[in-house]
Amino acid sequence: MERNPHDFASAPVISHEEVHTTAPTVSHTIVVDPSEKYRAAEYSKRDNNVNLDKTAAPVVVQGSKQSEKPKDFVNTSCFVILACNFIFGLLGRHYGLKSNYAWQLGDMDTAKKQSKRALIFNVVGIICGLLTYTLALVLYLTVYRTKAPPLRPGTFG
Repeated sequence: MERNPHDFASAPVISHEEVHTTAPTVSHTIVVDPSEKYRAAEYSKRDNNVNLDKTAAPVVVQGSKQSEKPKDFVNTSCFVILACNFIFGLLGRHYGLKSNYAWQLGDMDTAKKQSKRALIFNVVGIICGLLTYTLALVLYLTVYRTKAPPLRPGTFG
């Protein structure tokens, strides 16, 4: 079905004008002297500045201070996966990633607990890997390297 170009002449026309605006930013870094306990902050939308007034009523601002990130042992877990023990390495990596995620959410107690679990699984994986390598070396040196006399036909042992 062909359309006549004049059919669209009666359609409403939407005019588009570009509108540029600057939205004020929300986060600002305010350096506060520790000896002064109270400050008032005034926000100016025009120039995106924060003006501090020392004489105004006290304003309490609670900041989220991130404490030091606990070690997550993810790189150690990758070594344990590849060189020592696959299962304990995967468990260590799992708890290391959980520790990292909990720290990003700000839950320091959970982050430290998961970090400790990751460390335990990595240490157990390294110990199991070393025991496995030691056992394999000892078996190789004692069983395969000893020269046992060949068995005579018809004898068992």
